[in-house]
Amino acid sequence: MNHPSRSGPPAPTTPGPLALLIAMLGSSMLLPAPASGVEIPWSGPQVAPQSPAARQAVPVRHDLAVGEYEWLTPEMVYISPGTFMMGSPPEEPWHDTDELLHEVTLTRGFYLGKYEVTQAEWVSVMGYNPSNFPGCDDCPVEEVSWIDATEYCNELSRLEGLDLAYEIDGDSVTWIPGSMGYRLPTEAEWEYAYRAGTSTAFYNGEITEGGCEVDPNLIQIGWYCGNSPDETQPVGQKMPNDWGLYDIAGNVGEWVWDWYDSFYPGGPVIDPIGPDSSVFESRVVRGGCWTFWSLNCRGADRRYLKPWNGTHHWGVRVARTAQ
Repeated sequence: MNHPSRSGPPAPTTPGPLALLIAMLGSSMLLPAPASGVEIPWSGPQVAPQSPAARQAVPVRHDLAVGEYEWLTPEMVYISPGTFMMGSPPEEPWHDTDELLHEVTLTRGFYLGKYEVTQAEWVSVMGYNPSNFPGCDDCPVEEVSWIDATEYCNELSRLEGLDLAYEIDGDSVTWIPGSMGYRLPTEAEWEYAYRAGTSTAFYNGEITEGGCEVDPNLIQIGWYCGNSPDETQPVGQKMPNDWGLYDIAGNVGEWVWDWYDSFYPGGPVIDPIGPDSSVFESRVVRGGCWTFWSLNCRGADRRYLKPWNGTHHWGVRVARTAQ
């Protein structure tokens, strides 16, 4: 299918030299934990609009190698630690067997991207655009594999002078303990962030429609097969949750760290990072998608895919451990 270009008029930017930006960022970028839901302050040039209503297309340079131009840093929101019930109760409509309700405690706060990583942000770091729907700089990047997502996290950390979160050797990825660099959220962190203190199917209420019909709650917070014109949409247009996170209920699915297992732990867990491997050889993808049914946009719904595969349904939202 041919999709028309969806780029808006280029927004003027006046980035300074790369050396100046590095000096302004400093060498560590270790971030203290602010009040919950507060955005990370940005000390460098404002190269990306801050208001969702004002977000315009950012001109993407395809003629420069990585490191020769300024990069775009995703806006981040602090998520405070806490305890919640992960999964869904059996009585929730469209509950699935891999959503066993269980108690999870997260003892450390973390930062999570306010938006899904956009095409402009991805290209500014990686130097190429893998998306099936190009021409929309503020749309989420897609067609990225789990491996691609970890490489993006490392490259962004490298540009900002942070310790790398991952040791990557081909398809083998090891999470480096204690790193403050960019990383993927764990599955538990992702669902905790989605719910933002709620326990309903969607973060703004219950689910009433399971397919592509208009669900009065979902249509307010996410893009899915009931309201998306067969393609991704610019980020930040729907109602955020109480943390201030946008599109987490639907635009593209989002890779998380964990290997997929069809069974959750049977009792309370603390700071889970998922199983050591997967009989499915697959990593977890969370969140709704522009082509998914309503039932797949619930906070508890789980998808999975081989880590070396990417599709135009999957993207990425980055995280960082708080100091």
